[in-house]
Amino acid sequence: MTAELDGLLARVDDVVDRMPASFNTYEFVQKLALHHQGDYFAAGHSLASQSQPVLKLLHGRVGAALAGSDRLIEGAHLPCLTPWGEAASSPRWHRKV
Repeated sequence: MTAELDGLLARVDDVVDRMPASFNTYEFVQKLALHHQGDYFAAGHSLASQSQPVLKLLHGRVGAALAGSDRLIEGAHLPCLTPWGEAASSPRWHRKV
Protein backbone atom coordinates (compact mmCIF):
# COMPACT_ATOMS: atom_id res chain seq x y z
CA MET A 1 0.00 0.00 0.00
CA THR A 2 2.73 2.48 0.99
CA ALA A 3 6.49 2.25 1.37
CA GLU A 4 6.13 3.16 5.05
CA LEU A 5 3.67 0.32 5.64
CA ASP A 6 5.97 -2.07 3.80
CA GLY A 7 8.82 -0.92 6.06
CA LEU A 8 6.72 -1.64 9.15
CA LEU A 9 5.67 -5.06 7.88
CA ALA A 10 9.33 -5.89 7.23
CA ARG A 11 9.73 -5.83 11.04
CA VAL A 12 7.17 -8.60 11.68
CA ASP A 13 9.75 -11.37 12.17
CA ASP A 14 11.68 -9.26 14.68
CA VAL A 15 8.55 -8.84 16.80
CA VAL A 16 7.49 -12.50 16.43
CA ASP A 17 10.77 -13.34 18.19
CA ARG A 18 9.75 -11.09 21.12
CA MET A 19 6.25 -12.51 21.55
CA PRO A 20 5.16 -15.31 23.89
CA ALA A 21 4.39 -18.73 22.43
CA SER A 22 0.83 -17.63 21.57
CA PHE A 23 -0.76 -14.22 21.10
CA ASN A 24 -3.52 -12.45 19.21
CA THR A 25 -3.21 -9.86 16.47
CA TYR A 26 -3.99 -6.93 18.77
CA GLU A 27 -1.30 -7.95 21.27
CA PHE A 28 1.13 -8.27 18.39
CA VAL A 29 0.36 -4.80 17.00
CA GLN A 30 0.88 -3.29 20.47
CA LYS A 31 4.32 -4.89 20.67
CA LEU A 32 5.10 -3.86 17.09
CA ALA A 33 4.22 -0.24 17.92
CA LEU A 34 6.26 -0.39 21.12
CA HIS A 35 9.45 -1.70 19.52
CA HIS A 36 9.23 0.15 16.21
CA GLN A 37 7.55 3.42 17.12
CA GLY A 38 8.96 5.49 14.26
CA ASP A 39 7.97 2.94 11.62
CA TYR A 40 4.53 2.52 13.18
CA PHE A 41 3.92 6.28 13.21
CA ALA A 42 5.19 6.67 9.64
CA ALA A 43 2.96 3.84 8.40
CA GLY A 44 -0.08 5.31 10.15
CA HIS A 45 0.67 8.77 8.80
CA SER A 46 1.05 7.41 5.27
CA LEU A 47 -2.39 5.76 5.51
CA ALA A 48 -4.19 8.82 6.90
CA SER A 49 -5.67 9.79 3.53
CA GLN A 50 -7.41 6.41 3.09
CA SER A 51 -11.17 6.14 3.47
CA GLN A 52 -10.97 3.32 6.05
CA PRO A 53 -9.85 4.20 9.61
CA VAL A 54 -6.07 3.94 9.99
CA LEU A 55 -6.12 1.50 12.93
CA LYS A 56 -8.36 -0.91 11.02
CA LEU A 57 -6.06 -0.72 8.00
CA LEU A 58 -2.93 -1.28 10.08
CA HIS A 59 -4.42 -4.20 12.00
CA GLY A 60 -5.75 -5.76 8.81
CA ARG A 61 -2.39 -5.55 7.04
CA VAL A 62 -0.49 -6.85 10.06
CA GLY A 63 -2.98 -9.73 10.38
CA ALA A 64 -2.42 -10.59 6.71
CA ALA A 65 1.35 -10.53 7.26
CA LEU A 66 0.99 -12.86 10.24
CA ALA A 67 -1.23 -15.20 8.21
CA GLY A 68 1.43 -15.32 5.50
CA SER A 69 4.26 -16.07 7.92
CA ASP A 70 5.84 -19.51 7.75
CA ARG A 71 6.81 -19.10 11.43
CA LEU A 72 3.26 -19.06 12.81
CA ILE A 73 0.22 -21.29 12.97
CA GLU A 74 -3.20 -19.64 13.03
CA GLY A 75 -5.30 -20.93 15.89
CA ALA A 76 -8.88 -20.48 16.98
CA HIS A 77 -10.59 -17.13 16.51
CA LEU A 78 -11.44 -15.80 19.95
CA PRO A 79 -13.75 -12.92 20.82
CA CYS A 80 -12.08 -9.67 21.79
CA LEU A 81 -12.57 -5.94 21.87
CA THR A 82 -10.66 -3.98 19.22
CA PRO A 83 -8.54 -0.96 20.13
CA TRP A 84 -11.24 1.18 18.51
CA GLY A 85 -13.98 -0.30 20.72
CA GLU A 86 -15.73 -2.83 18.47
CA ALA A 87 -16.53 -6.40 19.42
CA ALA A 88 -14.57 -8.70 17.09
CA SER A 89 -12.60 -11.91 16.98
CA SER A 90 -8.89 -12.38 16.51
CA PRO A 91 -6.97 -15.54 15.74
CA ARG A 92 -4.64 -16.89 18.36
CA TRP A 93 -1.24 -17.14 16.70
CA HIS A 94 1.18 -19.88 17.80
CA ARG A 95 4.88 -19.81 17.06
CA LYS A 96 6.18 -22.94 15.34
CA VAL A 97 8.81 -24.76 17.33
